Amino acid sequence: MIGIVEPFRVASDLAERVATFEAACREAGRDPATVRRSVWVGAEPLESKAAYTAFVERHRSLGFTDLMTALPARGSWSTVREIATGLIPRLRAAEASSTDSNVGVAVAAAAPSRTPT
Repeated sequence: MIGIVEPFRVASDLAERVATFEAACREAGRDPATVRRSVWVGAEPLESKAAYTAFVERHRSLGFTDLMTALPARGSWSTVREIATGLIPRLRAAEASSTDSNVGVAVAAAAPSRTPT
C-alpha cells in the first residue's frame, strides 16, 4: 500500500512511492499500467483552472487514473463551476483516445448547480 501522501507538499515523495509501487508490481509479475490508481486531495487544485490543470497533468504523469478533490468550504464557486463544466470535459476529451480515466468525476458530480448561500 502506498499510503496517504500530501501531493502539494511532498510531490517528490509521491513520485518515489509510485516508483516503489511499480517496482513491486513488476516483481510480482503484474504490469503497473493495469492497476487503477486514485488520489484524493484537498481543495487546492480548485483555486484556479491553471492549478487544476497542473494537478491533473502531475498525477496523470504518475499513472493515476482517478483524480478527486475536496470542494472548497468557501470561496469562488464560479471557478469550481468553470472547472467542472468547461475544463474537465476538455481534459477528458483530450485523454479519451489514450487512456481509461475518471478525471474530474468527483468534482463534476459534486459541483453545485447554484452558488451556495
